[in-house]
Amino acid sequence: MAVEVVRRELFAYSSIWGEEIVRYSFIYLAWIGASAAVRDRAHIRIDVLYHYVGPRIKSMLYILGDLVMMVVAIFAFYWSFEVVGVAW
Repeated sequence: MAVEVVRRELFAYSSIWGEEIVRYSFIYLAWIGASAAVRDRAHIRIDVLYHYVGPRIKSMLYILGDLVMMVVAIFAFYWSFEVVGVAW
């Protein structure tokens, strides 16, 4: 984006694709960061219950959270086909 600003201000020329590259790079960065947070279990969560339950219940809560996340991902994947169909 900084290159586009310099090109626009100094050379009075701006490319068509500059903003799109930055936008899609930011989206991909967010998805990669979210997947890394899932891998490391570093998402923001309310973990009050985790301090009061035993390891067996804690692992069951982790599995439940993973299942809920998988269902949401499947719905997002399914609904994305409509967007891809329109954009294709």
